[in-house]
Amino acid sequence: MPLGGKLGAAKHLFQTYITALPRIVYRSSLSLFVDPRGSQKFLHQVLSAQDLEADDHFLGSAWITDLLPGEAQPKISGSYHIYQTTATGIFLELVALAYLMQVLRPRIIFEIGTFVGRTTRLLALNSPHNTQIFTLDLSVDQVAHDIGVDFRGTPEAEKITQLHGDTRTFDYSPWHGQCDFVWVDACHDYPFVMQDTKASLRLRSEGGVDRLARLPAYRLVVWRD
Repeated sequence: MPLGGKLGAAKHLFQTYITALPRIVYRSSLSLFVDPRGSQKFLHQVLSAQDLEADDHFLGSAWITDLLPGEAQPKISGSYHIYQTTATGIFLELVALAYLMQVLRPRIIFEIGTFVGRTTRLLALNSPHNTQIFTLDLSVDQVAHDIGVDFRGTPEAEKITQLHGDTRTFDYSPWHGQCDFVWVDACHDYPFVMQDTKASLRLRSEGGVDRLARLPAYRLVVWRD
């Protein structure tokens, strides 16, 4: 690298360090007492960034295009705020999900955990025109968020059926063995994760795909004929 390039890189590193250092010191000391939640959030961000950079210790890492080769032009729309955490807001994850829809071309999708419907709309936007999407959330009187607001009134809404119920007691039997793609992203507490995962395994069709989107880690499990 030319000397000018090295000096520029060193200057950028120094500026980054000077900018970040006060925040690191504050979040590691005084903030623990005056803003413990802020310190906890900062720690989670650091650990999440580290997790994103590291290969999985058990499964390793691979590009989605290597796992499922194909041609696609992923489309992303809606009220996304892209940021670097393990939530469904990482740009790479959104593109990967859109890519999966275009390559797998699922006939029936089941989403456990609608929230405001950003992911639901992404699934609808990138799946075939005749895909049916069923998305489950609690009843409106049990949540503070506006369920499905992101897809409501959009062209993608025609493909989406909103369901309501508690994932622990909901009757999934009409969809057993029918779903080509299952997206699990409801309550993140361990008992719910286990319950929803078991439900998703009963939902998936032969050769289906089950995506487990869970904090603090997530896995992509692919079944192929």
